Amino acid sequence: MTDFLQPAGIVVLPSALTLPRSLALAGTLGLGRLPFVKLIDCLQHHTEGDELEETVVFEVEVERPQRRAHDIHHTERLAATFKADDDWYPEVVSLRPDFPRVPHINLRADEFPRSLCLYEEAWSQVSLRWTPAAFIDRIRSWLTETAKGTLHQEDQPLEPLLFGSGYKIVLPAGFYDDVSADGSQELRIAPAHSGKDCRVFIAEAGAGDGGMPFLALSLVAQPQMHGAIRHAPRDLRQLDEFLSPAGIPLIEVLHAKLADWNQKDMLDKNVLLIIAFPLMRAGQAFVESTDLWMFLTTKSVAEVGVGIGLWEKTSHGLGTPLSKDPGADGSSIPLDILSPHFDLSRARAAASSGVVAEDREMVAVGAGALGSQTLRLLAQSGFGRWCVVDEDVLLPHNVARHSLDSGVVGFPKAVAVAAQLRRFYAVEGPISFVEADVLRPSTKKDELEKRLGAASLILDMAASIPVSRYLAHDAPGGARRVALFLNPQGIDLVQLTEDAHRALPLDCLEMQYYRSICQIPELHNHLAPPPGRLRYARSCRDVSSSIPNSAVSMHAAIGSEAIRQAVKDESATINIWHSDPQTLEVRLFNVTPSPVHRNAHGPWTLVVDATIQRRIAELRQSKLPSETGGVLLGAYDLERKIVYVVETIPSPPDSEEWPTLYIRGKKGLAAEVEKVSAITDGQLEYIGEWHSHPDGCPCRPSDDDIEVFNWLAANMDDAGLPALMAIAGQGPVVAWYLGEMVRSGGWELGT
Repeated sequence: MTDFLQPAGIVVLPSALTLPRSLALAGTLGLGRLPFVKLIDCLQHHTEGDELEETVVFEVEVERPQRRAHDIHHTERLAATFKADDDWYPEVVSLRPDFPRVPHINLRADEFPRSLCLYEEAWSQVSLRWTPAAFIDRIRSWLTETAKGTLHQEDQPLEPLLFGSGYKIVLPAGFYDDVSADGSQELRIAPAHSGKDCRVFIAEAGAGDGGMPFLALSLVAQPQMHGAIRHAPRDLRQLDEFLSPAGIPLIEVLHAKLADWNQKDMLDKNVLLIIAFPLMRAGQAFVESTDLWMFLTTKSVAEVGVGIGLWEKTSHGLGTPLSKDPGADGSSIPLDILSPHFDLSRARAAASSGVVAEDREMVAVGAGALGSQTLRLLAQSGFGRWCVVDEDVLLPHNVARHSLDSGVVGFPKAVAVAAQLRRFYAVEGPISFVEADVLRPSTKKDELEKRLGAASLILDMAASIPVSRYLAHDAPGGARRVALFLNPQGIDLVQLTEDAHRALPLDCLEMQYYRSICQIPELHNHLAPPPGRLRYARSCRDVSSSIPNSAVSMHAAIGSEAIRQAVKDESATINIWHSDPQTLEVRLFNVTPSPVHRNAHGPWTLVVDATIQRRIAELRQSKLPSETGGVLLGAYDLERKIVYVVETIPSPPDSEEWPTLYIRGKKGLAAEVEKVSAITDGQLEYIGEWHSHPDGCPCRPSDDDIEVFNWLAANMDDAGLPALMAIAGQGPVVAWYLGEMVRSGGWELGT
């Protein structure tokens, strides 16, 4: 028997939960429809700030090999905690007090309970398609792969030994060239800017005049096996305990080093420790990478020496203690852990390009690589008076493809890009910025909404589906939206432009864009991942595509001119520029957007465009007098409860088609669905069924139709999704049934 850890809170009935996700999870588990999982308890808890948290405790059965790489039990008890603001992942912890230290564990203040790192995608991306069924499946898969030792893939970079505090320091590109033979170096360190929230520091070699003076000591640990992220040491004693098994007796090393630094011009300088950890992959005996960390203390050399018992304070200055003070173990010397980044060299930096504008108020969301270069081209040619919106700060790796240079590393991108644009046209007034995440603007909400509401054009260059959905549905103002983004490999550019009346918003254009890449053979690999990705930091989410700046600059030039042309025309557009990296040829695929119908039923909204309506009607006509059918492919926005119907796979060859009967087969169907999912990077999936009725027969459901719909509803309900069925009839008319099927008919739409 296991004495499980107890989550915080009071036990309540599942029906007493109030947060949508915890209520959905408890409700699904309580129905018992999901295999290999059992509901245990539900709890409610209020934090010190009176924020509501709800926890669902459950047990899952885990598929395990006979020989396990990690001690994962057949049955694991877990707790998932949901917060009222729903702005971050639900935290999933193991309630087993001896749960092993394994890869992909989140850092917590306390070691237990251990928290599972389930997702690599951002929460804003995960939340769009989060369901209890998918959530449980993710957890079981995590546990299974951990038991096998395959959760960390062979081609995945090694995990760091530590997890940083969020503070970063930028070192000179030739930092180690200036380190002395004894591993020491003088540095001056200053915040990148004077803002109170600055989390980036700039280090310059030598004594100099600016910043705070530091004496840096560089040390190299013995090769380590990569593994779980550990807790960051908070003081010198904890760092000594952490480094001793790695072959660095830190306190002893500092005793020797500080004795050499006992000079008048050194005693007042602060101490900085730079530790390199060579890392090896499990089962391999060679060093694959090096994990570099910096430990900074605001204590001087003299104070550190006293804190580790090397010296003692006397009336005459520093003296040698007669006996060892047991309390002088380094615990009085606090440390801040910094994540080091190296400044870009000339060879690595790419030439900056610019952007085009026009004399109207415009908002640009996203000032990354493509966004900054497009904006510079637009503004430099006088196109637009821009408000730049972005939440990120500029880091060294960004400069390789960004319009900004290394002189503003650490500054917010929105501020720096706006300042860059302002220098082109200073006489025409300031170019504004909003340093905020449009999905979570916090204190900048009013300012952001004011800018969006007053804009004549909103240019979405965030390359984020959640941001695009927000701009399509929730952002204020009637301005046209234009989305501009690169495909994952950086060889194709996509432009989605709403019509002047916004009858075709960005989300509808996005769905038709997915259909187009399925129908155009040359674009079947359009959304395939790039051959390599750059890990510029340590978190599993710190990933940047390895795209040459030449491709970004080329597409920025195309995109800036395309935006110019688009605003001259009131119609909607879908453009895809496909380039060949070898021949440098660029081919334009122009897709004519299709009008859409929106119909609401209960909490759900169905979005169907004329092209899919016509496609179904044509398939019906081709099989008359027999009935036919197929499956529907599309997408869900679960946050807004929208179902998009995008494509169909016609009747499989083993189907039974008769004048008064249709039974859909399945031969080759799964492969076709998987093919569409692969082409669209999982954005399109199976969402329902359709079949036809013969001439003279209305689109109202038969008894068999209702029976099939009820079966479909039961299966989709387990996944937290609504059932969808379409019946094609004479006219051509297609009736749509979402969520429920009634005799009186669904929504009948003509082509």
